Amino acid sequence: MNIRIRVVLTLGICLLALESLEGEQTGAPQIDPSKYKFLLGACEGRTSSYRNVYGVVSREVDLSVDNTARALLELGAALGQEQCPRSAGFGNITVYLYHGDPGTFSADKF
Repeated sequence: MNIRIRVVLTLGICLLALESLEGEQTGAPQIDPSKYKFLLGACEGRTSSYRNVYGVVSREVDLSVDNTARALLELGAALGQEQCPRSAGFGNITVYLYHGDPGTFSADKF
């Protein structure tokens, strides 16, 4: 479990570094809310500080666009902190994005 978290954090740091190098980020894109849906995995008391957020994104949404992918990851992280707050803030939140039909995504799907 620790290895996956390190990989996610490393990936996030690399994405931030690439973003600052490219310099073409012009702001958060407008993404139609009907094109994505996020659900929080188990939020078990205060004993575990890790939170997993699962998101399904319509295939019409191009996740290869940095601004779009980043905006969706931030939405997922915000949901994780909002529905399962921790003193670490946004630390230890893992957001998983999958292409699919957001309209049929429910808690029994993951």
